[in-house]
Amino acid sequence: VVNPAGTLKLSHGTYTFNTLNVDPAGTISVDLSGGEVDVDVQTEITHLGAINLVGGTPNQFVLGYSGLFPVLLLTNFSGVVIAPNAAVTLSQPLFGAYEGAFYAQDISVAAGVKVTEFPFQCH
Repeated sequence: VVNPAGTLKLSHGTYTFNTLNVDPAGTISVDLSGGEVDVDVQTEITHLGAINLVGGTPNQFVLGYSGLFPVLLLTNFSGVVIAPNAAVTLSQPLFGAYEGAFYAQDISVAAGVKVTEFPFQCH
């Protein structure tokens, strides 16, 4: 859990979580200067805070999700989302922006939301 005004700092490597909850006004700061950052979540993702990428491109941050619950990305997002068993909703209100690549069982994009593709190569 990333509490309001809290920050989870991640750098090069792979991180595995059972659940990942980012409260409103919480932040995940991803340092890509050392290489790709992979986050694997097994059960549930609740993302309401911000993700800040430093020193790289969106295709270097990969958020993998093996759970079944829907993923609601309610704020701007940069990165790759891989959720083969779940629905993903991109729904930042008031013309949100998402950049990266999104792979899911089902993807919904709210009206007025901008999605910019960043190519992603599987390793």
